[in-house]
Amino acid sequence: MNLELYSTLVGIGVIILFILSLIILFNKSLKDKITLKIYYLFISIISGISIIGALTYEYIYYLDPCYYCWVERIFLFPLFLIGAISGIKNIEKNYFLIFIFSIIGLILTIYHTTLQYLSMFSIASVDTKCSLTGPSCVGNDGVEVFGFITIPAMGVLTFISILILTFIIRKKA
Repeated sequence: MNLELYSTLVGIGVIILFILSLIILFNKSLKDKITLKIYYLFISIISGISIIGALTYEYIYYLDPCYYCWVERIFLFPLFLIGAISGIKNIEKNYFLIFIFSIIGLILTIYHTTLQYLSMFSIASVDTKCSLTGPSCVGNDGVEVFGFITIPAMGVLTFISILILTFIIRKKA
């Protein structure tokens, strides 16, 4: 599978996960049917898929992550473990940990995405080169799905999806 097809599939997957999170948020009967255990496991699945996706870009497609991507990963990796442990052990009160990691990750991804879009739309000249040898986050050599969804933009949707589920968990716990 080439990089363009992989990126398109990942972009569509992230959008679908985001839409599913919104459906759960606004559908009261569905929200009530899902247990806390399932919410935590869903958070673990979202973060796990995101981790696998990021590592696939790095180790299969050899796209070196930039500094911002590395820092964003630091806040994504623990979400997998916290979600899995909370779901398996039925720990109801770990939503606060997930909230903290998610909100910091969201702020970082929004900042990173803003830097990219400022460069993409020539509003400002911002150097977001992912490494000395790797592709730039912007321009023709970076990952861009549907002309506007970049890797950090996928991160924004991922962290928002996790925050939506965390909000639901907080209300149910």
